[in-house]
Amino acid sequence: MDLTGRLDGCCPERLTNATLEILDGTSNTVFLQEVTGTVVNPTLVDTGVVSGRYLRVINTSGADYGPQIGEVRVYPPTGPSVPFQITGLVTDTMTGNGTVTFTSRPGAFYSLFGTGNFIDWVELSDSVESDGEMTTEEFFDVDLQGADTRYYRIRRNDL
Repeated sequence: MDLTGRLDGCCPERLTNATLEILDGTSNTVFLQEVTGTVVNPTLVDTGVVSGRYLRVINTSGADYGPQIGEVRVYPPTGPSVPFQITGLVTDTMTGNGTVTFTSRPGAFYSLFGTGNFIDWVELSDSVESDGEMTTEEFFDVDLQGADTRYYRIRRNDL
């Protein structure tokens, strides 16, 4: 994340010794860091792979003016992003058992659904915990038994 203070001569207070806080959707702090000194030029703050819903900037100098922020830019974690996809699916139409492998986000939870007609989706597994960047889940699909065609989809639960 880049934090830039105001560059014009508008106000007497500058962003000084700012505290940056990232909060999740229920307002719990998931990241907290003080940026020391006066922020004028873009200042990189490494938040790691933290994700949150809200960003709070507190100017700890305590003057009468609010923090004079010029710009905040937030970047995704470094490294190439892997598109979400099912990378493997093995099913047995005799038993209804199957195994699905998909790309996943560490720490996330997923649900697995199956259908034969793209209209009536049945939840087969909920709260599938990610195994890391790739997750494999075994499932039983009663409607798979004897089926000619069956389709599957995966949904991340927190989206």
